[in-house]
Amino acid sequence: MITRMRKLYLPLVFLIAALSMLATASLSRQVFEHLPHLEDELTYLFQARMLARGDVFIPSPYPPDSYWQPFIIDCDQEMENLYNIACAGKRFGKYPPGFPLLLALGVLINNTWIINVFFTGLNVVLIYLVGRFIYNEHAAILSAALLAISPIALLLGSTLMGHTSALSFTLLFTWAYIRAQYATKPLGWAALSGVALGMVFNIRPYAAAGISLPFIVYSLWQMLSSIRSANLIKKALPLLVIALAALCTSSIFFINNYLLTGKTTTDLYRLIWDYDRIGFGANHGPLPEGHSLRQGWIHTKRDLRCYSRDLFGWALPTQAQDANPSGKPEAARCFPRYTGLSWLLLPFSILLFHEKSHHIDKRPPDTTQVTSQLANPGNAPHKACPPKERAKWTALLLAQGVCLITLHLAYWTGAEVYSARYYFEATGSFTLLTGAAASRLITTSSNVKVRSMAFVLLALLFSLPLLGYTQNRFAGLHGFGCITSQQIDTIKALRKTPDTPVLVIVNGRQNNCPGNTSPWREYGALMALTDPYLESEIIAAAAPDESHYSYLLTHSGKRQIILMINGKFISLQ
Repeated sequence: MITRMRKLYLPLVFLIAALSMLATASLSRQVFEHLPHLEDELTYLFQARMLARGDVFIPSPYPPDSYWQPFIIDCDQEMENLYNIACAGKRFGKYPPGFPLLLALGVLINNTWIINVFFTGLNVVLIYLVGRFIYNEHAAILSAALLAISPIALLLGSTLMGHTSALSFTLLFTWAYIRAQYATKPLGWAALSGVALGMVFNIRPYAAAGISLPFIVYSLWQMLSSIRSANLIKKALPLLVIALAALCTSSIFFINNYLLTGKTTTDLYRLIWDYDRIGFGANHGPLPEGHSLRQGWIHTKRDLRCYSRDLFGWALPTQAQDANPSGKPEAARCFPRYTGLSWLLLPFSILLFHEKSHHIDKRPPDTTQVTSQLANPGNAPHKACPPKERAKWTALLLAQGVCLITLHLAYWTGAEVYSARYYFEATGSFTLLTGAAASRLITTSSNVKVRSMAFVLLALLFSLPLLGYTQNRFAGLHGFGCITSQQIDTIKALRKTPDTPVLVIVNGRQNNCPGNTSPWREYGALMALTDPYLESEIIAAAAPDESHYSYLLTHSGKRQIILMINGKFISLQ
């Protein structure tokens, strides 16, 4: 019976991964309509389109403010002098190159949404592999199921944000690092771990610092404790390979900076807002007094409340009315009228520190060699890391999440619209700890009836959010910021023929979106269609004054002119 169950584990995890990909693909289409809704997404898409053509920057168009997009930099002589860089005449995005490189693959196949859908499924498989190695198949399957139904994972996976791929490389780094500790030939695993960490840095550098810091401290402790022993070379070599592979991979980030500005260490974020820096004090954040630890704690509390709702969707509605000075809709503020319960099982992870933590193979494990994760999954009992070692990895997983959250105290803003996304790279750790704790609770009793009842309760806990909180969460995000495909459909209906190229001139400064403080959203859907080279069938350009309007009309070429005035579209031809 046990052998039969083991044969089902791997097909089951791939089924869970496939279902999570299907759900994410559906949400991407139904809720977000495959359109970017945040400034970050627009910029990622812009950068990916350039990279798909082999460019890291393009010449600034004329007039540049007609083709302005949020977080796109048009470098000029004044900017060069202010920051002592070399970039005049270049147009590029402010974000690191890691995710745009991945998204460029989606540009090449004309389906950018597929990239995050793929990484959503990959995350489910990777979290299973990590959980299987540290704990057992039962804990790993529960963790995979938790991640598959996680609202924050489904949300970010259905957008064009970089966090989903960053989580994939975080899990890969963690898995390969732990495997390297026990493999008889560890250098391959060490290299894989370093490459994965380097990719996290290329996608989200600050997150890379948070998720790697506990492992860096542990690695240094390992080396220091081995200085006077014969195991120094054996211990140090894999760790040095990890460091070297991470440095080589992360060089993509520095090469990109050099190509854009002539310096490897330029902070591109500051070229948009000079106050956009990490740290405390004056010039950190938009407030006159700068960023403070108190302000950081306010953001952290808000984001943790959001995270406690969106991590697993375990939340209860409350009657209290939340103050809303920002005027943002409830979905954009992470449903504050719900009380989050996603941390419910996390305190029970303390049970995992016991060295006799439940292990599917009751025989003493072989500490000299660990079998391959995928080799013969249904035959010999699975061998994981030694039971005495599990407390160490449990502590490092917990530290990984805590470090990432703590480091973000030093950033002047929090996340809100797309959930507590700054913490998303810690989702793997918290999900593994919760899944393993749930498994531990189920197997604590030897009574079959008690175990069955515990399993039924957990199944309800896992599935109920899908019928309540999760549905409400996504329903509130449809059409966020007034960005929908309706504008695109209207433009297509006004075209002379389906192949007629169009220039949409946004006449004057407009803002007809209720509660919107970012006027670009007024034509954000059309921005998403405007490629960096101004060659797409539909191009949107702003005409804030008469001179811009006249120039755009004169240089429209053979494009059909459609005016956008106060949210209405008028064809001039």
